Amino acid sequence: QQQYALYRFGTEELAVVPDSGSISVALAPSGSDLVWVSPLQVCGAVSFAPIGLVDMFNGGGAVTSCQLAPAHVHGQAAAAANGNSNAASVVASSRASSSSPVVAAGSAAANGSPAAVAAMQLKGCGRFLAYSSDR
Repeated sequence: QQQYALYRFGTEELAVVPDSGSISVALAPSGSDLVWVSPLQVCGAVSFAPIGLVDMFNGGGAVTSCQLAPAHVHGQAAAAANGNSNAASVVASSRASSSSPVVAAGSAAANGSPAAVAAMQLKGCGRFLAYSSDR
C-alpha cells in the first residue's frame, strides 16, 4: 500500500498517511493553509520522501527528481561517473548551489555505512525538508 508524507505549510506539521488515510484541517475564518504531498519511496527498511524548500510558497516544486537506492548501488554508479574508486566520499558529498545534485546518505547499516541513499535534483536554495523513516 502506497504511503505519502504530508506537510502543512501554515502549521509546519509533517504526517505520514496511507493512500486511504486523511488528516484533519481546521481553518480560521478567511484562513488558508497549503498541504504538500510527496509519495514515500521505499528501499529495504527505509522510507523517504522529499518535501521541498520550506521557505518558499511552492517549495515542493523545487524537487525536480529523487531516487532512493541501496548505498552500494548508488556509490558504485557515482564512483564510476566521477572516476573515483572511493565510493564512500562520493556518497557523503553534497552541493548547495541551485540546480546541483544533492546526495543525502541515511539509515546506517551495522558497519556504520549508509544502507540507503537519496539522490535528488533541486531548483533554488533554502531550507530543505524531507521525511525519512531512519536517520
